[in-house]
Amino acid sequence: MNERICVYTCITGDYDNLHEIVKEDGIEYLCFTNNPKIKSSYWKMVYIEDEDNLGNMLLSRKIKILGNDIVNSYDVALWMDGAVKFDKPIVEFINTYMTSNDKFVAFRHGERNNIKDECCACYRFNKETKENIYKLLKFYEKEKYDDNNGLIESTVYIKRPNDKLVKETMNLWFDMIMNYTIRDQLSFNYCIYKTGLSVKWIDECVFNNEWFSWVNHFSYPKIENYSIY
Repeated sequence: MNERICVYTCITGDYDNLHEIVKEDGIEYLCFTNNPKIKSSYWKMVYIEDEDNLGNMLLSRKIKILGNDIVNSYDVALWMDGAVKFDKPIVEFINTYMTSNDKFVAFRHGERNNIKDECCACYRFNKETKENIYKLLKFYEKEKYDDNNGLIESTVYIKRPNDKLVKETMNLWFDMIMNYTIRDQLSFNYCIYKTGLSVKWIDECVFNNEWFSWVNHFSYPKIENYSIY
């Protein structure tokens, strides 16, 4: 793949540590952060400000989904969460899964396919409020959106950031996050359903594969007794 490639991540506040990488020719490594303590010999540090008062988590989601002028100047952009550490060459990963015809490549959710089941899991592990989940599910009910339309694991994905349909989908995805829930896996598949963006799905476990390993952020307290109506 003879294209300009960037790998980017975003670390806001003290949520993650930046993991050093083995640099590969032909890739630009970009770390967006609002934490001046984070330094790197390998990543290019891009310091950002929270001009819209989003808070650390939403600010990170904004960069993750919308990128910025730097990310969007590349032909191919690979997003990786701060908890991810690639164990094999990223160029090899991209060439394995993305062809010149692909616009977006992502891991399919390894545990659930049903949006209501995922909503319950997010509430059970205290990742989202019942109010936001109820609001989202009422919206999907109004839209007559199929509960079993699949889910994304958005820890690592590859996109062509300048593609018109990708841009449209990313804008809608961030709007859904702003208006309903910060849990991005709860709205991505709805967005591609609305825009018609074709996704090449990777049917490997995002938590256990040959390409990368994980360093945990922190554990969420689990809610044992719950119900969602």
